[in-house]
Amino acid sequence: MNKYGLRLKELREQNGYTQESLAKLLNTSRSRIGMYEQGKRQPDFEMQEAIADLFNVSIDYLFGRESDTNLNNLYRAYEHQFKVKKLTQEDLELIEMYHSADEQAKEMVNRILKYSKMIKDKL
Repeated sequence: MNKYGLRLKELREQNGYTQESLAKLLNTSRSRIGMYEQGKRQPDFEMQEAIADLFNVSIDYLFGRESDTNLNNLYRAYEHQFKVKKLTQEDLELIEMYHSADEQAKEMVNRILKYSKMIKDKL
């Protein structure tokens, strides 16, 4: 089984889908999903996008080029929400530090940022 097939099967099972239920969601056949998972067929780009969007992962993750779905999902959601084209390495490190901090540290960072924004808005 290829990396794409392994990742697809893993995501399908983690999310409680059968091949049949996933096929219905993607408007395709159960046998096509089976062929994707077995590496006997590659989905076209539109299907790759649909699968990545459904499972909230990147196409690179599906093909085995990325390994950490949670962090990558976080970055993609941030980029989408704030319409940022590309996060810098510093941005990524700050986001990672924030999400690994305890609640007290997060609250302190939040207060500092809110205060900083308030000052900036008054200028």
